[in-house]
Amino acid sequence: MQTIPQPLDRASTPSTGATSAKTIAEKHFLACLLVLLITAAAAYASVSYTRFKFARSEIAYAEISKEMLVNNSFVVPLYRGVACIDKPVLNNWVMISSFKLFGIDEFAARIPALLASLTCLLIFAFSIRRIWGEDVSLLSTMVLASSARYWEFATLCMTDMLLTLFDSVTLIALFVGLKQEKKRLPCFCVAAVSMALAVLTKGPVGLILPAFSFVLYLLLTRQLRILKFSQILICAVLFFAVASPWYVAAASAVTNSASIGAWLWHHNVERFFGSAYEFHNNPTYMLEALFNGFMPWCIFLPFALASSII
Repeated sequence: MQTIPQPLDRASTPSTGATSAKTIAEKHFLACLLVLLITAAAAYASVSYTRFKFARSEIAYAEISKEMLVNNSFVVPLYRGVACIDKPVLNNWVMISSFKLFGIDEFAARIPALLASLTCLLIFAFSIRRIWGEDVSLLSTMVLASSARYWEFATLCMTDMLLTLFDSVTLIALFVGLKQEKKRLPCFCVAAVSMALAVLTKGPVGLILPAFSFVLYLLLTRQLRILKFSQILICAVLFFAVASPWYVAAASAVTNSASIGAWLWHHNVERFFGSAYEFHNNPTYMLEALFNGFMPWCIFLPFALASSII
């Protein structure tokens, strides 16, 4: 009896042609991504270097970092010689490192945000590629890199870009852990460390925002059971091991009105409920900020929303 030939299992034994095409596509992706990152780096650096005056809250971040460096005060932030805990210390530490390498000037103060923005784009590109492929990855990375608020904060010496980087790493790690059970604990540990670094950058929002979003997603999709007490305990230990030492040291060193407790209450409670300022934004502020931040690509947001619902 003649044996009927079985179809080739392409997943287990890919042909030479398929392997070659995959290699070419990967090289093309890497080359395009490199061009995109170099272009973004050149654009961000040119804006950072030619903008001689500080904008927004840059002057406070730069001055605090400079005074910490001059006075060898690497635990307590100083502003005009006085303890000033307006934000946690990680952004100051990376800015101090930049000052030591490149000197104390406006451009050196902005280099950490620039590097954080490029790192975030790189991580974003590879993550999107794994889900939707090379073309979507390159297009979406280009859109992110050229969005108004992204390139603006990539050129400012503020905490926002570091927070964006750590939040991105956190959410990606949580997503991978959700989808791949064997990698769940390592991914959750990466997320815990990343959230701790975000808390050292901006405060409790670095934990609350990604953790709340993840738990809410698990509740809505009825997947809360994947969270194991042992995993939560390990991640909590990692989180506090990274995030708490500076808070404990600063709380012990500062007992005046600039104390950790006063900062936590004012910037994380009063500002949230709007009691810190006389001026209050209108109810559509966040929606306006979303559209302004994604300019010029905000024109596609309604279509993306409609596509996700239908």
